[in-house]
Amino acid sequence: MYKLDRMVAGELTPGIYRYTAGEHPANVSNFLARFDWRSFYLDGRLITDKATFLERAAVAMNFPDYVGRNWDAFEEAIRDLVWTPASGYLLIYDYPQVFADAHPKEWQTLLSILQEAIDYWQEQEIPMFVLLRKTGGSLREIPRL
Repeated sequence: MYKLDRMVAGELTPGIYRYTAGEHPANVSNFLARFDWRSFYLDGRLITDKATFLERAAVAMNFPDYVGRNWDAFEEAIRDLVWTPASGYLLIYDYPQVFADAHPKEWQTLLSILQEAIDYWQEQEIPMFVLLRKTGGSLREIPRL
């Protein structure tokens, strides 16, 4: 969990990265909880479109019931997170290429929203990382961590 240590220590720049390490999401969550970080996990094999992404993300991130299932609501919720305050946030998204390949335009919208959330949290001096794992060699435009 060397890279996770470096994230928590503030040695890595918050952002969206391809990540090849295979730590189990529960182990990552337990590790990060020791530092008051929150982690969220998405299994992308089940995310084939925008509606499915928004539903799975709402469940994974414990969004309150009042949060709508559209990009605007997702953007507001991911920049709020008052229901799960933390010293840092990590979203692990396995198999993201399923959504990216099926709906490239929606995928670009999602990346933009995630980057804006990362920037917002950085202004609050709270790091946020998005780690895309098991990409199958796709999404090469996203830097590797």
